[in-house]
Amino acid sequence: MAMQPDALDDLKKLMQKARQKPVNFGLCLGKKPEDNVLYLDLKKGSEVVMRKAKADGETGKITHGTAEVSGKILQLTIHGKMLPGLAKNMKQFMTKQDMKMKIVILDPSGATLEADGDEDDTAANQDPAQTQAIEVDALHEKWSKVSQAMTPALKAFLTSGHEKAPKVKDAWISASKAAQKGDYETALSIAKKVGPFLKSAPATSETNEKAPDPLAAQWAKISEAFDPRVAAATTHENGPTIVKAWTGAKDAAANGDFKGALNVAKKLKPHLDNLGAEPAPKQAETPASTEAVAASLKSWQATRSDLDKQMDQLISAIQTACSKDPALTEAAKRAPTLMEHISKAFDTRLEKSLKSIVSAKDDVSRDTLEKEANNAINDYREALKSNFFADVDSNGFTKVDITGAALKSLDEVSAALNA
Repeated sequence: MAMQPDALDDLKKLMQKARQKPVNFGLCLGKKPEDNVLYLDLKKGSEVVMRKAKADGETGKITHGTAEVSGKILQLTIHGKMLPGLAKNMKQFMTKQDMKMKIVILDPSGATLEADGDEDDTAANQDPAQTQAIEVDALHEKWSKVSQAMTPALKAFLTSGHEKAPKVKDAWISASKAAQKGDYETALSIAKKVGPFLKSAPATSETNEKAPDPLAAQWAKISEAFDPRVAAATTHENGPTIVKAWTGAKDAAANGDFKGALNVAKKLKPHLDNLGAEPAPKQAETPASTEAVAASLKSWQATRSDLDKQMDQLISAIQTACSKDPALTEAAKRAPTLMEHISKAFDTRLEKSLKSIVSAKDDVSRDTLEKEANNAINDYREALKSNFFADVDSNGFTKVDITGAALKSLDEVSAALNA
């Protein structure tokens, strides 16, 4: 059964997204190529999308993976079962849908399994939709170069105190939003209008430094006063909430949003006053509070155990769902390997460093251990940005929140270490 018109419209739109980043796909082959069912999705896992395609398809020939478009080439990286003759089949399907492309089939390592189509087709032989796609791709590349080149001058202009700085900032935000929607022509048009303002900005030099931001100076004083108070509040019942809010304020200040950071500090002050969270007597080069670090260690150990439980819950849900469909037997067998991602992303470095800090006898050792712990936290946060954890949290089998739970605990540990 051929795809419905609205589903084909969605497919063509998401093909444009696939020019910017890999997009998950699920495929069910039809009895004829034109009856294939190909679904793309920006959030759902590819196996989930595959089940939807199978439900709307007419055969049991299914697979899944990621799709990426570059110029006139559609690359399908297969994470499921490799279907023989897939490249030729999909080329016929895409041609029938007025999206003529060369099809390249890859395995998860990036090795080519199959390819079909003439990569050197000239623009004269392309259909209008394909020509338009290539033009969009060229505009995207042009916007990337223009925005990258203008960013340093733009930052300097926005902090120069120029009277037009607010309008230029709003215009650039509009350009960025247009680009995010794929409207690169509008983005480039705005950039062209912004350019003359950047050239007219007064040149900065060592003898002509900009005046310090008064809010930045105010934040520096507030931050110095609040840091020890927040650390002292860590052991209270509402400590984790206060630490999370304060971490957010410091992140905002680091990005130049001093007004937002100060607003958070203003809201936190009554809570700190109610808790009686006062700093300990000031000491020179005082290391992180042993009590706070010990508390954060227990919190991280509990969170680490919870992450394993959540992943076990997901694995069980996948196995239960897949056991009902013979075509998904392999997926059920592979499900337990998901736990390896948790073990790899969250190794034992942080726990070992925190234990050593609690028992450290001298400041030199503590300083080294605190750096090791912070390095581990940074690595864990980077791991949580991967597509894997985004797919896990948005899976269609059971509700989990691994990213949220891990980040909350890591924020608490970070606050204890850097108090």
